[in-house]
Amino acid sequence: MTITSSVPHKTTDSAVAQPTVHRTLFVITGLDYGGAETQVRDVALAFKARGLSVGVVSMLLPVAYQDDLTSAGIHLWSLDMKRKWPDPRMVWRLASIVRQFKPDIVHSHMIHANLLARASRVVGWRKIPLVCTAHNVNEGGRLRMYAYRVTDRWASITTNVSQAAVDRYVAVGAAPAGHIIYMPNGVDMSRFCPDEERRTAVRHSLGLGADGCVILAVARFEEAKNHAGMLRAFARVLETHPSATLLLVGQGTLLNATRTLATTLHVADSVRFLGIRNDIPDLMRASDLYLMSSLWEGLPIVLLEAAASGLPAVATDVGGNPTAVLDGISGRIVSPNDDEALVAAVIEVLNMVPAARRSWGHAARQLAQSSFSLESVADRWLSLYASLIEPPVP
Repeated sequence: MTITSSVPHKTTDSAVAQPTVHRTLFVITGLDYGGAETQVRDVALAFKARGLSVGVVSMLLPVAYQDDLTSAGIHLWSLDMKRKWPDPRMVWRLASIVRQFKPDIVHSHMIHANLLARASRVVGWRKIPLVCTAHNVNEGGRLRMYAYRVTDRWASITTNVSQAAVDRYVAVGAAPAGHIIYMPNGVDMSRFCPDEERRTAVRHSLGLGADGCVILAVARFEEAKNHAGMLRAFARVLETHPSATLLLVGQGTLLNATRTLATTLHVADSVRFLGIRNDIPDLMRASDLYLMSSLWEGLPIVLLEAAASGLPAVATDVGGNPTAVLDGISGRIVSPNDDEALVAAVIEVLNMVPAARRSWGHAARQLAQSSFSLESVADRWLSLYASLIEPPVP
């Protein structure tokens, strides 16, 4: 499948002293409802709004965000690859797209796209800088880290979304110190923001009372997200807050097992499985607490969205979570895989008087604005890109 249109290539003025980025091509493993995919969409749209020509290549057939991208005039290609079926021909297919689009920079995201882009650069577009972004502290085992190590020379720079992840990649030899840097994710502060009128309307539409405690979790139902631990903790929370409701948004291979566990723990009546939703900003506004029980992470977009929404959070001490949730200021950070600590933190927040919870929410939004706004992150990417481009010859 190819979803694209032809747009004339803009040339740069050779008299300009500093490199300027006009055309950016993103390469990503797939377009689905995940944090990395959401970030690529958001940054692509931010670049497009600034007048850049932007292209996106998805290795897999896209299942999300196609309309968002194409309606904004962003070029979208799919390599139509199949999961678990490597196809070496795609190295040359990607090289052909790069030559066609003529970007100033290529920016790949997630391990499979990073490795594909590195191989493609060797065979087809060595003079164009390549930025490779990993989105987690854990992208796989020793074989994948070895693949990163042996192909590192083919990337201009590698980035990861948390300093903890950068440190781990250096420690395991996936990238040498100095050739991998921390670059945070960003959140659209105008889209995710408190709104009391919408809060009331959404709670009413979901059949939630005005006073009941609402806890929200948006995550794929996969091992890393530890929904089992979350449900065990929530069962304990209901002992002191029987009117609490847990909203679970997402899909994944462990969805049915999680539903079964909710029934086994006798909490099914208090848990709502909402599936994939396009109204996450409103669900944030309708909630009183954001909950994350992950065993490993990078820098979760959803935690930044919760912070921008003025929502206190309880999250585990993994990846970049402690940079997105300030313990005792905008939420609580607890040890991963510790049900008791998770229970205690959730109960602490729910026991707060509304003014204290609002204070934590206000601090969360201030943090998002000062450190993770999409506009400031877009600025940082463009600055990094420009530093990698050969300056024009006077």
